[in-house]
Formats: sequence, C-alpha cells, structure tokens
Amino acid sequence: MKTFIKSSALLVVLALLSTGVFATDKTTGPAAEKQDVISFNPLLTDFGISVMVRKANVNDSFVTINDAQGNIIFKDKLAGKNTFSKKGYDLSELADGDYTVKVTSNNTVSERIVHIYRDDNDKKLFFFKI
Repeated sequence: MKTFIKSSALLVVLALLSTGVFATDKTTGPAAEKQDVISFNPLLTDFGISVMVRKANVNDSFVTINDAQGNIIFKDKLAGKNTFSKKGYDLSELADGDYTVKVTSNNTVSERIVHIYRDDNDKKLFFFKI
C-alpha cells in the first residue's frame, strides 16, 4: 500500500512539473524572433481546404493556389485585423491534378501540395501530398 501511495504521489509531482515545462517559452532575448504558425486542414462540410494562420504580429497574410505548371489560378489576402486568421477554400471546380497552396505571412512561408482525383465511383477526392 505504501508503494502505491508513493508511486501515485511521484506520478502527480511529475505531471505537475512537466506541465510547467511545456508552458514556458524557451526563446528569450532580442535574437529570439517568434514566427507565424500556418496549418492546412480539409473542410468538414465542403470539398476544400481550410487555412489557419496564428500570427506573431498583426499583419496581412497571402494565399495563392498554383497549378502543376506553376500558373497562379487563385490569389487571396487574409486581412491583418488580429493575430489569428482562418479561411476556407472550395476546390470543387478544379480539374484532377496537383495544386500547390502557398501561404505567406511575415517571414513565414508554408506550402502544401493538394492532389485532386476521382475514385472508381467518379467521386471527387483530394489528399495532401507529403
């Protein structure tokens, strides 16, 4: 019983300490520059993608979608009203093939390749290429 109590107490202490470690910001000093965080996700209700940008500073972000030949087929600006932007993009009108979605915000650039195709039942699908 004593071993169980000691193990439980040790587990609780370690859990509390690890929470504090994850909560601290390790980048300090003038050389430490925070970067924007950009994420890409599928839309839950439509055939498309969601772009989310968590910005280090309030600014405009830019989204471009290029075809496989590098031609810009869509360009958009996410207004810099606050430090978080989220917008969905409908891909249903795009032909089968590869498309590059590029997001530029502050000094951060993130790209994802989206492959659009039709399955055996002629249903339109897509996935992010790695």
